[in-house]
Amino acid sequence: MHYRPGRARHCNPDSAARAHLTAIAREEAASWQADQLAAAADAINAKLGRPVHRPQEGYRDLVGRVELCLAPGAAEAVAQLRDHQAHVERLRYLKAALYTDPALLLIDHLHRVPQALTGDVTAILEDYRRLADQLEHHEPWWADVRRAWNELAARTHSRQGASESMHVLVDVIMRLDSRLAAEHGLPPPAR
Repeated sequence: MHYRPGRARHCNPDSAARAHLTAIAREEAASWQADQLAAAADAINAKLGRPVHRPQEGYRDLVGRVELCLAPGAAEAVAQLRDHQAHVERLRYLKAALYTDPALLLIDHLHRVPQALTGDVTAILEDYRRLADQLEHHEPWWADVRRAWNELAARTHSRQGASESMHVLVDVIMRLDSRLAAEHGLPPPAR
């Protein structure tokens, strides 16, 4: 850190200058992940390399430089976090793709459970064809409901909200066809 004295007197101009540089560094560092250390240091130093004039705070022509380092284990923790985030994004993509294309649902199932093809392959494929036909037939009206439900679930960040929305859905099924609800083992809505 380098600076020249400002016009105003300050009992601790070094502390004031460091506090200013720290605030700039903290703000810029918030934009970077811990495993992007070199890029973060460059961005921070690019900002700290521009002279700052605060003569009323006891310094002018303030410039600084930082060196960043990670705490032990931080790189592994960040890498694991990124892996988890990528995994969740992949699952979201697969969910959207698989449930809108019955053929992909079949391929995914056969990929995950190859033993499903043991036995009468023609009968198995016929079952999947019927499932695909049913999904495709019901897709036009169900897709909008499913998208709205998924958006509601994403917006509902509490277990209570998600539980409440499920109770509403079960209640509707019970009122429209209690036999169907019983057949599928749906619990009666809590009162």
